[in-house]
Amino acid sequence: MWNRATLKQRAKAALRGRYGSGILIIFLSGLITTVFGAVLWQASVFAAAPTLYSSFADLFRNADLQNADPEAMRLFADQVLEVVRTIGPQMLIVSGIVLVLSFLFYLFVKLILSVGLTRWFLRNSESEYEIPASVLFSPYRSGQFGATVRGMFWRDLWQFIWGLPALLATTWVGGIHYLYGKEIYELQEAQIPNLLDLSFSLVTPIGTLSLAYFHIIGIASVVTLIFGVISLIKMYSYRMVPYILADNPHHGALRTLRLSKRMTRGHKGGMFFLDLSFIGWLILTLICCFGLPFAFWLLVGPYYRATQAELYGAVRTDAVERGLVTMEALGYVRKDAV
Repeated sequence: MWNRATLKQRAKAALRGRYGSGILIIFLSGLITTVFGAVLWQASVFAAAPTLYSSFADLFRNADLQNADPEAMRLFADQVLEVVRTIGPQMLIVSGIVLVLSFLFYLFVKLILSVGLTRWFLRNSESEYEIPASVLFSPYRSGQFGATVRGMFWRDLWQFIWGLPALLATTWVGGIHYLYGKEIYELQEAQIPNLLDLSFSLVTPIGTLSLAYFHIIGIASVVTLIFGVISLIKMYSYRMVPYILADNPHHGALRTLRLSKRMTRGHKGGMFFLDLSFIGWLILTLICCFGLPFAFWLLVGPYYRATQAELYGAVRTDAVERGLVTMEALGYVRKDAV
């Protein structure tokens, strides 16, 4: 059975003389994803900006909002809504294109580089020699690309499904909060006497509304909490997917997810506390680097990644001993078979 201290000692040993390479590989991965994301964002802005500017420029230029009376403000609001209705279809097309490009970026850049980065640290933990930076791009090789994308997407899909109830409950809370505020405003507009004194009286409309509101908020909060915990547990259940794919991308998406769940059984609590043990480093880095979150991953990231690679090695050994998988199934070749 592994322990945190041993894993961290092994990680430090694996990074001895190679910490700079670890920083470089994390920086390179982050740079590529950031540049791709920035280009995508700028392209969407440039695509939408001309339409938005031409549609609203004249409207705001001719509007005297500081001296406008209520009737003029209502007229201005109607004009804004009319412009929105006019450019709505065009903006919908632009949004659709951006959404498709974002999804392709997520599939073919983010997921692939995630496995490549995992593979670099995994190989670094197993090798006596310097691991080249080209390993970061190794999942793009022929035969690995599609299998890697399928495996990682399958993991993220199930992670999204488990987190969906909490997301829907949170959205529901926001919608209910908006409707509650709207109803309160309308009751205030109706000039109900002594509104504040009667707000918690069940015999008044606002009292009944408040009671229903707090009941719904309570139920939604419980649902969010329950499925939030479930989603966290599933995140640790699926933690080994990129490592299994880094070992053998042809293991199969469904088999990889199942194997990760079986491998992490009995280890999830320890994995959680292992992550928790890096909070001190996170706080220290954020303080020293003026609150820049990327500084943590750049400076402490190699240590964290190397520790996670050692964790996978320990969990993998345990899985082999329990008969859950063989090293050959993970792409390794027996020395006596060479």
